[in-house]
Amino acid sequence: MVRLTAVSFVLVLLVAFPGCRRRKSGDTFVSAGGVFTTDNFPGSAVQDGNVADDKRAFSPSGKGARELRCTFNGDHGTALATYESVDSAGDPAGIYAHYFDGETWTPPDSAFSERLSAPMVLSPDLDGNDAGFFLFQRGLGYRCGCQSDPDVVNLFFEVSDSTQDAVHHARLTADLDLPGVVPAAVVTPFETFLQDDLLALFGPNLGNNDFVAADAGDGGECVAFYRKHFDAAGVNDHRLFARRTGGGLAVEIGSGVPNRSVNTYGELSLAITPPGEEVGFFDPASTEDDPQRAHPASRVHVFFYEDAISEMDGLGDEMRTRAYVAGLSGGADGDAFVPNAGAAFQPPFEMGIGGTPPEIDQYYDLGGIAVAGDAVGVWFADSGHIYYQEYSPDPEPGLGWRNDGGFPNPILVDDDSEFEANKIKVFTRSCTCESLSQSTVFWNKVFAPDEGPEGRLQVRVREGE
Repeated sequence: MVRLTAVSFVLVLLVAFPGCRRRKSGDTFVSAGGVFTTDNFPGSAVQDGNVADDKRAFSPSGKGARELRCTFNGDHGTALATYESVDSAGDPAGIYAHYFDGETWTPPDSAFSERLSAPMVLSPDLDGNDAGFFLFQRGLGYRCGCQSDPDVVNLFFEVSDSTQDAVHHARLTADLDLPGVVPAAVVTPFETFLQDDLLALFGPNLGNNDFVAADAGDGGECVAFYRKHFDAAGVNDHRLFARRTGGGLAVEIGSGVPNRSVNTYGELSLAITPPGEEVGFFDPASTEDDPQRAHPASRVHVFFYEDAISEMDGLGDEMRTRAYVAGLSGGADGDAFVPNAGAAFQPPFEMGIGGTPPEIDQYYDLGGIAVAGDAVGVWFADSGHIYYQEYSPDPEPGLGWRNDGGFPNPILVDDDSEFEANKIKVFTRSCTCESLSQSTVFWNKVFAPDEGPEGRLQVRVREGE
């Protein structure tokens, strides 16, 4: 019997070999025929005696450098390096940038620091009250992101006073189409909550598990999802709402049943599709934007835990979902969701196996989410087993999820034996925006007493290209 109890990794570093010695000063470590490509620097060769401007010397001579940051575009073989320069006293002397086009690094550009805007104070001044949390919209990314206007980023932050918690929305704009434009921030109140109802459970800089937002599909706007106390007199009557920035109305997107509370076990989970794969460019000469820079979201799926029947039913929670569909509403905010959350209201779709509600000690464990275009795959544990649900967009707005007459029909991943699965982990491919193909799920299952409380490790791989 093979037992998987623990896995250890040993890293061995080979730092020297007998007989190796340092070459004498004055020699370059790599000859002209060497393997490195960093020979085209702006300075003169060290062999000319100008040590300060060695080809490998990067920052300006006579100054120190610190806080180096370097970002790479692997598809195009380019890079951008930035750092802070300091004088002999250690005082800041500007921020410098170098661009690498695949062959040559540009000279230090001190004008980079001149293009930084002055700090913008976003939060209102409430004496004695700090910002509780702040978070950016989800799905931002140079690649694989969803951002309908690449010049706009949305920030949300919470500030409390002695009467309430309040979330504010900051729309940050830096328009590359207008060279020299000063970055701008427009801050507006977004939503209010009962005092201490929207606590920053994960720290002020790590967002909040009761509030998330993502691109709404046009104009750089966002759709936000949040858990809010519905009735001040209720014991735990929290409902799930969604609201679009730019003047949208709050829409209840949970079940809408009194005392059927939305509970939080970790963050509200989102699947934002499709991920943008193309890399667009901005032409500083023509000041024209490449249309491929914009990657608008077409659908935003939100997954949440809600009481099976009510907060007093003595049962476990159900995992449910709705999808925001860009361009679907026709002006009615609730009609932008599938299932419909507007005038033709329908309950959210249940992700689990359906039928008998879960026992109070049973819970859903959302193991992982993967996407491919507008398709979404979700792995989760339900009642001691591992299941898989997949969303395939219909030609017309429909449920999309695997169902049988509207009832959930997920795929059983492990088996229907009496042995319970646990500790679900999902891994997806890296270096690609299409993460659904060949995504892999692991879980533990105890088959015999001698396997201990952890059990054996099992695995399945979703078919793909």
